Amino acid sequence: MTMEAKEYLKLFQCEENRLREERFARGFTRNESVELAFINEGRAFTDGVNITVDPAMDKMYEDTGAMRKTSEALGLKKVITDPWSGLYMTARAQEVHECLHIIFSRFPVPAVTDIRSTDQVRFTVLAMIDNIIEDAFIENAGVSEFPDMEIFLRWGRVSHMFAGSPAQGTVSEVIENLNERVEAGNKQAIEYILDHSAMVLLYPMFSAPPPLREHEDYIRQTAPLFLEGSLCETPDERHIYACRIFDILEPLLPDQLPDPGLLERLLGGIETHTAAKTSFTEHKSDGRKAYITRRLFSDLDGNAIDFDENGEILTQLINIMSTQLQEIDSFSAGSAAVRCVHIKGENTGASAMHRGIIIKELHHIPNASLQKSYKTITAHFERVINSYKHRLAKLLYAEDEYTENRKYFGAGISSKSFTDVKKRYWYKKHNEKRPPDLSVLLMIDGSGSMSGARRNAAVESAVILHEVLESGHIPHSIVEHRAIYDEPLLEHNVLLDFRHSPEEKYNIMRLSSYDGTREGLSLFWAEKYINAHTTEAEKVIIMISDGYPEHSCDDSDYSPPVSVKDTANAVEKIIHRGTRVIAVALGSDCYPYLKEMYPQTVECSDLNKLTGQLMKMISDELEKR
Repeated sequence: MTMEAKEYLKLFQCEENRLREERFARGFTRNESVELAFINEGRAFTDGVNITVDPAMDKMYEDTGAMRKTSEALGLKKVITDPWSGLYMTARAQEVHECLHIIFSRFPVPAVTDIRSTDQVRFTVLAMIDNIIEDAFIENAGVSEFPDMEIFLRWGRVSHMFAGSPAQGTVSEVIENLNERVEAGNKQAIEYILDHSAMVLLYPMFSAPPPLREHEDYIRQTAPLFLEGSLCETPDERHIYACRIFDILEPLLPDQLPDPGLLERLLGGIETHTAAKTSFTEHKSDGRKAYITRRLFSDLDGNAIDFDENGEILTQLINIMSTQLQEIDSFSAGSAAVRCVHIKGENTGASAMHRGIIIKELHHIPNASLQKSYKTITAHFERVINSYKHRLAKLLYAEDEYTENRKYFGAGISSKSFTDVKKRYWYKKHNEKRPPDLSVLLMIDGSGSMSGARRNAAVESAVILHEVLESGHIPHSIVEHRAIYDEPLLEHNVLLDFRHSPEEKYNIMRLSSYDGTREGLSLFWAEKYINAHTTEAEKVIIMISDGYPEHSCDDSDYSPPVSVKDTANAVEKIIHRGTRVIAVALGSDCYPYLKEMYPQTVECSDLNKLTGQLMKMISDELEKR
């Protein structure tokens, strides 16, 4: 390592950069306990709560040729060759990979408690199989649910092909010579089969050598299991496939530990899965379920696809990346990321007219650049916020009085108790504080008609509402909803989740206005969402809107009177099942329209009074306790 390279690495691994990456990891995983550390040991791993990455992995940031080849393979318009960009891309690629493990993988790893792990050799082989499947799965889940992270996942995988020390050569060169190494007696059978399987599953863009004849049958039997296992939704299902593969390969188990050298390079690290004690803090996690809609480098059947076949998504990401490279200071904090969950309209309980419509539920990682705009609003409305906080506190901390009878001593005597043979004539009075048993879901119309003053009023009210409800520890979520014209698609931007990080409130500033709405379907989604994420007895959905819902795509025309009747039916069913639904009409002109759909509609002719009306609704609900 040259002195110049050492200086770059030292500057990159400063505490400010580490903290920025740690904040990104916490936002990405939605886990404030996550901690991140930089090391220079050629490995990256996580124990489920601690992330360790090596920005200098494979000396990539020093290898101009490898960075150029990786950039060209990914089709980046701006070829990355400078050390700082190489350090950032390598560190962020590892970080995203480990964050996905925290979100989706099981900790401790399943092999630790599996009955097959009777000795170190068997445990290691089973863990290596798990590792191959799990790494393929999290990358598939990453591009399925977090499309903004695709560029980093691709960089992390492709850069392994071109980076390498002169002694070992690049991964591409080693793979090309894999069969020769085995025939020369330099690899055990189990090592060769796992290396070959990882290469085919994780590097479909690379032309793999055909399997050796003596191992061909084992690879033929296990290849479909690796492929199918990497699409399973839960860690337990994926481990079942790993066990099936293990049982097929069991006759080949060696007497000594297999050499993970090439596999570790193919995977970019194996410590997350192969350490018997995987957590310093005994962290346990079952891993979140995910539905795979895409693979990173192939179709769902495992056939390699060209980079260009991913369409506009990758092109947009490349443009974003090119812009970010011009402003190095924005690297760690400025990268956008969003988790995307696809929900079928027919799975919400909505009417048949919504069959074939997809709801895209978007969860954005907070962007620090929105902080200034948010603080401008809170500073401007500081007095209003404090006033509502004070009023809310009075409601929350109001005491209910109740009487306890048949006491031997007390504050007074009850004549009704004179017949008590034990002479318990006295009564006592008590005051009890009851915590709020209320959760609120604020649904904001994101259609084109909400532009201008209405959009601004909705943003300001949402900010104030959040600040006040947060002070009272009342569970709440803020969601922007819209329907995309000419597409069977709804976008639900979860600007603030029920279980949100402190920085997530900045997402409220993302609120925008375009296209239409499909309110009946959005309401059924809202009912399912609030029921799935809260346990409070009283649940309220507040719908802010400015007119009739309208959307069209293919042969579906969702406009009045059909959309009005469908929305009214949705409201009626949701209320009947126990969730309150209240509409706020932004203007006297749209009040009659909303009144047709929502039995309880509040008119807001003066946008400056929107916040007050929202807070009155919350107060009314609390007073019913």
